[in-house]
Amino acid sequence: SYSNPTSWLAGKVICKKCGHTMTTIKGKANKDGAIRRYFNCTGKSHKKICKGPKCSIYAEDLEEMVYDCITEKLAAIKSTRQTTKRNDSAELNDIKLKIKSIEIAEKQLVDTMLSGGFNDDLLKLANEKATKLKKDKAVLLERIEQIHSKDDETEVVIDLAKSWKKAGYEHKKSVAMIMLNQIIIDEDGNAEVIWNI
Repeated sequence: SYSNPTSWLAGKVICKKCGHTMTTIKGKANKDGAIRRYFNCTGKSHKKICKGPKCSIYAEDLEEMVYDCITEKLAAIKSTRQTTKRNDSAELNDIKLKIKSIEIAEKQLVDTMLSGGFNDDLLKLANEKATKLKKDKAVLLERIEQIHSKDDETEVVIDLAKSWKKAGYEHKKSVAMIMLNQIIIDEDGNAEVIWNI
C-alpha cells in the first residue's frame, strides 16, 4: 500500500476498528461519468475480519483535509522557528561578548607570564586559569555551532512551507512520509491525524 500510486496518503491511513491499512480503490462512475476514489479497509476487503467505516472515505476529501492540516503545521513550525531565531540572535551576541572577555583574559595572562616574575606556584595557577579559559571558550564555540545548525534547519522548514503550496504528487508523498505517522479513521468516518513532528 505504501507504493500505491493512487494517493499520496497511501500506507498512512489506518482503520481504527481493526488496525489494518486502508487503500484506495475506484468507485463506479456516477451520473456525470466521474469516477471517485475512496479508501477501503484491507481488513474488510482482504482479510474479511472487519466491516470498516460505515461511510465512504473519499480520497480527494481526505487528501484535501490532510493537505490543509500539513499547511497549518508547516506555518506553525515556521513561526516557531522564526521566534526562536530572534531569541538566538540575543544569545549569540551574549556568547560573542563572553568569548571576547575570555580572549582579553587570555592575552593578559600571556602578557603577565612573558613579563616574568612568576614563581612555581604562580605559574601553576596561571596554567590552571589558562586551561579553564580554554574549556569555557570551547563550550561557547560549540553553542554557536548549535545555533547556526538550527538556523540551517529553519531555512529548510521555511523552504518546505513555501514549496508545499505548489507541491506535486512525489513531493506530497515525501512530506507525508516525514510528517505523518498515521491517519486513523474511526467507524463513523472521522479522521485523527497522528504527527511525527
